[in-house]
Amino acid sequence: MNSLPVTAVPDMPVFSSVHRTGAASLRRTETVRPGMCGPLQSFVACVGDWTWEAVSAVCGLDVFSARNPQGEPCYLAFYSYRITANGLHPGDLTFGDKIVVDTLVRDSGRLSVLTAHRLRREDAGEHPPFDLAELYGAPRPGCLYVENLNVWLTRGEGTGNVGLIRSAPTGFEHRSLPSLPERYSPRVLCAQAREQGRFPHPGGGPWSAPAPQQVFEQPVDAVRDVNGAGLLYFASFFSLAEAAVLRQWRSRGLDLHAHRGRLLADARICYLGNADVDAQLTVTAATSFAPADSHRERCDVSVCDQGTGRTIALAAFDHHIPLPPPRAAP
Repeated sequence: MNSLPVTAVPDMPVFSSVHRTGAASLRRTETVRPGMCGPLQSFVACVGDWTWEAVSAVCGLDVFSARNPQGEPCYLAFYSYRITANGLHPGDLTFGDKIVVDTLVRDSGRLSVLTAHRLRREDAGEHPPFDLAELYGAPRPGCLYVENLNVWLTRGEGTGNVGLIRSAPTGFEHRSLPSLPERYSPRVLCAQAREQGRFPHPGGGPWSAPAPQQVFEQPVDAVRDVNGAGLLYFASFFSLAEAAVLRQWRSRGLDLHAHRGRLLADARICYLGNADVDAQLTVTAATSFAPADSHRERCDVSVCDQGTGRTIALAAFDHHIPLPPPRAAP
């Protein structure tokens, strides 16, 4: 009796791989999947997961299931999240793109860590090792940078989201991490934003406002905005801010296709608190233009919890508006 022919099973494609490149650094190679691109929230959430994975790898504990000595869950909460583009923008990424991500983790003191990621296309050639001097002073062309400052929190008394307190999880080893120089700490900008109600504008003269600020109310969306721990999801704040930016754009009578054509140069959020799942939020957005470049636009956004009167997030989005293509000669 003849046996059936054996068909070789093809190797499974590798869509993600990661390895250590140092005591506090990693490199991963990724294929961009649908859940990583498109809406900015998707990109932000994906990189946030990489941050938790990186801290798990270099700090000796599983961040995803961390608990304090009392057995209560601890969360490596996002305090500051910044995206900086230098030739590669979040909107450039699409299905199937191959990217290389270099990651650094630094001890930022006070139960916090800073994680920095450099993204570049795999076919962009070799780059020198990633360091903080590059991130903060000499970004390389064709790269996209993400900076996260995270702090360990747990719920206080009760089960609400308002009274979060700092709490170190069991097994969190951070003293062996290189320290973050104070001059690089995002805390300085966040403190200024908290004091002024917005992030400072770059120098060069006053920024002009093309339209009045807009204020609108919306409830927490319990379907979209709440994570598996029952907290407002850090990435959802990007959706709230982007929706406010879009409202500002439309209030000026501008075209939606032109809105999609803008390039995100810099985006940052400082998280000042959380809110309960039934909270009503007030979102305020104000747009301004750079004094010497009308194609450089900033939108400042604040998110306030109406029930407590607290500002729970401040955001700033800087976009470059491309020049229209030249008209063909008659």
